[in-house]
Amino acid sequence: MAISLCELCGKPFNSISSKLCSECSRIIDETYIKVRKYIYQNPKNCEFIDIIEATEVSEKELNYLIKKGRIEVVNKIGGGPHCRACGKKTTGSALCEQCMAKIVSEKLTSKEAADTDNKESEIPGRKRIIPKSYND
Repeated sequence: MAISLCELCGKPFNSISSKLCSECSRIIDETYIKVRKYIYQNPKNCEFIDIIEATEVSEKELNYLIKKGRIEVVNKIGGGPHCRACGKKTTGSALCEQCMAKIVSEKLTSKEAADTDNKESEIPGRKRIIPKSYND
């Protein structure tokens, strides 16, 4: 077993695949149930601050649930998620649509150049996608 640091509390713990210690995992699961129940019962009043006040969960726990994509909240402090490339607001993803399109087009153009070398291995009418190595 590997020793990892808990993403929520920062304490070291034995980990196989989880990024949370057992105590924080239990707390996050309970927080998720409380928040989800509140959101279902009050669909019109689901702002970040209202959820914290009504459910008495910590900002850190609610932010963790939002960061992991388990919950979406309106009017989050800090303005919500932003694009990691350009800083624009996004709808919850790490990249905005323009940056995503730019990355996809760059990968496709670099991929097309590499595909010309591998013509003999292609199936007619089907593109072969080969992931780039980190060593390239």
